[in-house]
Amino acid sequence: MVFLLAPVIVAFLAKALFKSPLPPGLWPALALMLLGCSMVIGSKAMAAGSHPKNAALAGSSPGLPAGAGMTLWADRAEEAWLCIAIFGEERGSWLCNLEAEKETTEGDGDVGSGTGNSVGKKAKNWKKKKPKHDKGGLGARDALGIGLSFLGALGLASFMTTVQRARGVVSDQTVLWCNFLTQLPICFTLTFVLEHDKFPMLLHLGLVEYAEVFAMAAGVNWFANWIQQMCIRNLGAPQAAAFLPVRLLGSLAASYPLLNEGLVGPLQWGGAFLLLAAVSWYLVQQKKAADLGSRSTAALMAVEAEAH
Repeated sequence: MVFLLAPVIVAFLAKALFKSPLPPGLWPALALMLLGCSMVIGSKAMAAGSHPKNAALAGSSPGLPAGAGMTLWADRAEEAWLCIAIFGEERGSWLCNLEAEKETTEGDGDVGSGTGNSVGKKAKNWKKKKPKHDKGGLGARDALGIGLSFLGALGLASFMTTVQRARGVVSDQTVLWCNFLTQLPICFTLTFVLEHDKFPMLLHLGLVEYAEVFAMAAGVNWFANWIQQMCIRNLGAPQAAAFLPVRLLGSLAASYPLLNEGLVGPLQWGGAFLLLAAVSWYLVQQKKAADLGSRSTAALMAVEAEAH
């Protein structure tokens, strides 16, 4: 939620630096978008929806008791199948922050029987590790995360305004390289300080895992930043930043087939609808403003033509 303040910061920076009027309808649209995002994220965080699945996840439904692996911090391994399937059980348990809950053994024959055939199959149930501050309230890592979120929102706003300001001065490739070389030491330092105990796991990754990480960094990240820069330079930082809350809809659409997570309950569906309606209304306002500007320009040109 903190990161969603980036559009507001971009709007203030653009107005202060460029001295240009903001797009019409920006503030009402941003307010509605943030409200819709708050409804979705808040409902998911507190499991406050009225759908039975949410109540089961919260462990508060009398009809659906929350069994093992059904709390907000616990998911079975099959619900994290993507991580386990890609990285394997050993590495996936670390990457997904899972721990073995129990181990059962099923056999079709007695061990040491006369036939010498014994079939054993081990099935593990997994659950996510409890956070260290699960007794309630915010911990030190939560405060650090919120602070980093504010810095991230400010950094994104600065990046978007810089890209708009540097249009025609530097190329897109130059901006991409500057962005990458800036992120590299910052991300490495933060990761080393906060997660230094997990660095040895990198030594045990195989070629496939390294290829997947490289594809994500060099492919998805590079392509996404390149598209984002094109949008900023063509639309301007305020208008491009106004669509940042729409990322929530994209993440929800991607999480359903991959993680089997979707919208649950009227609050989440209402927030998504409000977000979509706010974006649609904002686009209509921009279309009206563009049409009005085109008519004004055409009328001015006609007057100048008659004068000559």
